[in-house]
Amino acid sequence: MNALNSFSFAIIALAGGVLAVNGLVTVGVIVIFVEYSRQFTRPLNDLANQFNLVLSAIAGAERVFSVLEEEKEQTDEKDAKVIDWEVQGNVQFQNVSFSYDTTPTIQDVTYHVNAGQTVALVGKTGAGKTTMMNLLTRFYELDEGDPS
Repeated sequence: MNALNSFSFAIIALAGGVLAVNGLVTVGVIVIFVEYSRQFTRPLNDLANQFNLVLSAIAGAERVFSVLEEEKEQTDEKDAKVIDWEVQGNVQFQNVSFSYDTTPTIQDVTYHVNAGQTVALVGKTGAGKTTMMNLLTRFYELDEGDPS
């Protein structure tokens, strides 16, 4: 619709310019004619905008329904260990490495976070921040002697 409006403005301006140079119309007539053409196409623009809103709503609904139709994730691995003591909240990674297929994401990372301590994982895209969080929440090995 914007291309149609620009095209009609260009035609009116070009034809009006030629007529104005020849003395057949005044500049005021050209301005009024441009305004009338905009008023003529305004309902079409509004209709096109409403149609775009409807299409956006449909696309959003499709995404929502695709999320709702996802299968439930497996809660735990079959050989996951049961924690039978109160977790203190300490987190320790020792020499952790992880890769997707053959692309290494995390290599030899070691850190210790005490309970109540706030830590930020920062870095550029692809540095492994999300992978670290996924490892923390889904894949862990407990040291049987330390309930932390």
